[in-house]
Amino acid sequence: MKRTIRNYLIRILIMVVLSAIVVLVARALRPSYADSAEQRAGAEITEKYDLTLWYYDADLKNYMEVVKNEYFRHCGLRVDCQLVPVVDFFEQINSRNMVGKDAPDLYVTGTDKLEEAYLGGVARVNEDAETYSLRNYSRNALSSVMYDGKLVGYPLCFDTAFFVYNKSLLNEKPDSFAAIEEMSASFVKDPESVVDMVMLYNVEDMISNYPFIGAYLDLGGVNGDDVNSFNVYGEEMLEAAYFYQELSANLHTDMETTTYDLAENSFVFGRSMMSILNCRSIAALNKNGTDYVICKMPKLNEELNTKTLSANWCVCVNPGTSDLERVIQLAKFMTFDRADLIYDATGYMSCARLSYKEKGFADVYAQYEMSGSLPKLIETEEMWKELKTLLNNIWKGSDVAAECSSFQSKVHDLLMFRREGNQ
Repeated sequence: MKRTIRNYLIRILIMVVLSAIVVLVARALRPSYADSAEQRAGAEITEKYDLTLWYYDADLKNYMEVVKNEYFRHCGLRVDCQLVPVVDFFEQINSRNMVGKDAPDLYVTGTDKLEEAYLGGVARVNEDAETYSLRNYSRNALSSVMYDGKLVGYPLCFDTAFFVYNKSLLNEKPDSFAAIEEMSASFVKDPESVVDMVMLYNVEDMISNYPFIGAYLDLGGVNGDDVNSFNVYGEEMLEAAYFYQELSANLHTDMETTTYDLAENSFVFGRSMMSILNCRSIAALNKNGTDYVICKMPKLNEELNTKTLSANWCVCVNPGTSDLERVIQLAKFMTFDRADLIYDATGYMSCARLSYKEKGFADVYAQYEMSGSLPKLIETEEMWKELKTLLNNIWKGSDVAAECSSFQSKVHDLLMFRREGNQ
């Protein structure tokens, strides 16, 4: 009995000793709290990035994913693409530059904000004159990133409006919107035809509406950066506005119910004979086999002309980056080397000249070359809002003279406030 108890105690002692040894070994080999952070919780797992890119336009999100993946595959570098609120966008970059922490290496912005970026000291001049030349870009594309005589960005992509008609329903392009107006006023639906109307487009969209008065607006000169080159007071602009309201009465398009998707589908499936569409629609036209022709925007009438507008986006390099060579390489990769990635991811077209195999793209790029661009002044956003209000109110039947006078007065006040502030 005593021997049995003794053997039992010996076994317990051995187990205690072995347990103590295991604990001591485990403690010696256990990683520290910091070393084991990635293993403990998913929220604590961090990934090291080589470059940081900011953007504020959510429509570019898919493109950023494509860029991130393609650039890693091409160069082995990780890009952190961050969607950042547009409010205080450039102030945030500047303040982080001053602190020297968490600033983006580069970013994507609309070219209408380039004055704010450049004067705020967060846009480095693009010195690659060989790549960013008329050989690879249209004059309009280069002008869109020009400020104070310098290229302050890398032209990325654009959206613009183009006129399109159904070749199966019309023998030739209408000479003018006056002719379209007459066709619409006399149109009677054939019960045996799918055609419901002569023309349908999104009359609330500014890019689509701008051509009706665009020929008689000067918004900052050729490059959109000259505060002394603003003219919104011409008599012809007033005449164009009157014509625009007359057109609205005959097209009978309801601004409240006509969406862009409705206008696009109506044309794609042959329910309207013609339309004004944006770049994203080229894919739908080709996919559905619509018998379409893209052509120059018709004149208003025999006396009054039209001019289209393009909205442009660009890549800017932050002067505060600590890795300038690789940042410039990424900017070129996005805007030139792999410019072919842009359309499928965004519906916008590349600013670079590409060899298009599909129908329509070359025609739209030709229209883009002749379009105007948004001005780059800090006051651009307010002017844009006022211009949209002007056209929308005219379409709804408001007094044309009063609306034009109000628009002109507000533009004048914005420019005077700016000039007084610079004195």
